[in-house]
Amino acid sequence: MEVENANRIFKNWKGLLFKLTHTKHTLVRSMTDVTFRNVNERDLRDFKAEAVRENKTFGEAIAEAIRLWVEHKQFAKRKKMKLSQSKPVDFGPGTENLSKRIDEILYSG
Repeated sequence: MEVENANRIFKNWKGLLFKLTHTKHTLVRSMTDVTFRNVNERDLRDFKAEAVRENKTFGEAIAEAIRLWVEHKQFAKRKKMKLSQSKPVDFGPGTENLSKRIDEILYSG
């Protein structure tokens, strides 16, 4: 009886482990310990205080900051279009004189 229970528990655990490791949204992330050097003490103190105000651990705040910085850098690397390469946009009926109306609002006065 004990062996049957152990086998059943093991099968349930094995199935759960398979589900956790093969789901679309991974629940477990790989984490790395990091040491920081040459960080301004006041900036670090302010950063930690902001993390506390947002109810986040220091590690969570650092991970978010790194992710946002990488996203920002990747966005900045995208090819930028020159104004001369842009195409006009039709905003639909009734907006034919939109540019003139905007100029009147902005520059009359």
